Amino acid sequence: MNTVIVYGPRACGKTTNAELLRKHYDCGMVLDVWDTGEALTPGALHLTNDATLEGRDVFNRRIAHSRDSMTVPVYTFAEAMAAATQLNSKLEAMAAKPDASKATNPKDSIGARKWRQYATVPSTVAVEIGVAMLEGAAKYGRHNYRVAGVRASVYVDAAKGHIDSWWEGEDYDPDVPGQKLSHITKAIASLVVLRDAMIQDMLNDDRPPKANLDKVRADMQVTVEAILDKYPEPKAAFTEIGVKNGQGLTEARIDPSKININFTARSFGAGGLVPGAAEKLSAGFLARGKDMPR
Repeated sequence: MNTVIVYGPRACGKTTNAELLRKHYDCGMVLDVWDTGEALTPGALHLTNDATLEGRDVFNRRIAHSRDSMTVPVYTFAEAMAAATQLNSKLEAMAAKPDASKATNPKDSIGARKWRQYATVPSTVAVEIGVAMLEGAAKYGRHNYRVAGVRASVYVDAAKGHIDSWWEGEDYDPDVPGQKLSHITKAIASLVVLRDAMIQDMLNDDRPPKANLDKVRADMQVTVEAILDKYPEPKAAFTEIGVKNGQGLTEARIDPSKININFTARSFGAGGLVPGAAEKLSAGFLARGKDMPR
């Protein structure tokens, strides 16, 4: 087993990547938050944020910890991670790019591997989820679900209900004041509570007995393939956008010459029609025939 020291400032990721580094340097154990004034443990990976190591060259860092008949190598966290994850070639390629000076910082590449990935979450949706959770907090008490627990069926019904309402054309939840909170956001909020209950072990799991979904999927896949084989050119779907653009309305195909309008002089009551009215009415229908629906 090797004895190694890895230096890095606080919160740079030493603890998160300790196991990776231990295996890479073939150390038997990890000593986290080790101080350079403490004795060395043979066969251990010593992780330290002691600033006295900062700025020293590799040679000086190595001999600075020669004690107890041991010559102990000292690496910066960036050096160690580059060696352990073979990032050298990637960092060199990044350095060759124009205006990429910040991208060459080893901490950037190392940080991209951490569990913190908030940059991938759109803040637009996060803001709406916060408001949806505020509504629940106002009604039931913030984080009440972590104490009272969650019944799975209730939140599945809520999520599906909001999704169905949105799918059928109702954009916003009418029960929320202001009526500007999307049903989709409410569905997400329901799933947030459900997932938190699962993580916190506060879920009342009243799901039905496990279904044989694999068989159902396989059977339905065969059916879908058969339907699409029978109808290789299926008709276009009717959508909200299509309807707004006139989908389903076709131009009338009326031949005015085949319209038979036969008015008698007394068609509209005892008084009859004004002389010539029948001819004018007939001409009007013929003129508008092209605009009449089929």
